[in-house]
Amino acid sequence: MILIADSGSTKTEWVLLDRNNIIKNFISEGFNPYFQTEEEVELNIKKQVLPELNFIDIKKINSIYFYGAGCSNQKNNLTLKNPLNKYFIDATIEIEHDLLAAARACCGKDDGIACILGTGSNSCLFINGLIKDQIPSLGLFMGDEGSGGHIGKLFISKYFYRDFSKETQKKIKSELKLNKDEVLENVYKKAFPSRYLASFTHYINKNIDNPEFQSLIEESFNDFIKKIILKYPNYYTLNSVGSVGYLFKEQLNKITRIHQLNIGKNIKTPIEGLIAYHQYE
Repeated sequence: MILIADSGSTKTEWVLLDRNNIIKNFISEGFNPYFQTEEEVELNIKKQVLPELNFIDIKKINSIYFYGAGCSNQKNNLTLKNPLNKYFIDATIEIEHDLLAAARACCGKDDGIACILGTGSNSCLFINGLIKDQIPSLGLFMGDEGSGGHIGKLFISKYFYRDFSKETQKKIKSELKLNKDEVLENVYKKAFPSRYLASFTHYINKNIDNPEFQSLIEESFNDFIKKIILKYPNYYTLNSVGSVGYLFKEQLNKITRIHQLNIGKNIKTPIEGLIAYHQYE
């Protein structure tokens, strides 16, 4: 059997399959080696993953493909691989960056530009089954354009700087009752600031008929296209994976057309593409 995990900072999608069928899929909390220790990862596996698999003999799982945010170097990968090895002792475990998951899910065997537009953002040029070029992701505080975290950051700054219209300011104040000190504590002192900031996309989406919110989304996507995507050859198709790109596909498509790029797949999660990739590889 094969166990596949697609993990972002917010949640992890797991699927257990054999060569013919999907046996079970489930969701756990997100894993990110930049913010979690091996002990914390091990505890999450014990409490959230193993109970979902208690109906099988886990020794029958012979391959694990874990794709995760922050899985970009050996040290980070070991933060995840070591705890997995403790429980899945008979499995071959492959830890890969979530960007490779996006590329494999979107492009399969084809060439193209693959990007992640979720809690965070990233991108790459995928050719002949390999990542051939990548503009680096600099994370929430220095980048992450086009992501939920970036959109939330724009939303918060525009609100406290009073850049929205008086009507919109009044509505946000009444409905969200934002407190500056609480916001700053969540962003600068608590874990997973991207997750916190990305949570404001739910409010934005609920009120997406507001032209100011549409403009805010377009601003974030435009920054992503200009600063990142236009650095790749523009004759490749642009594909995106992630809840934010999927949720705001109308705004993403608008900005993509403005920059005269070819639009490919726009999918919410890569898991279906990864199932096809690993089940039939």
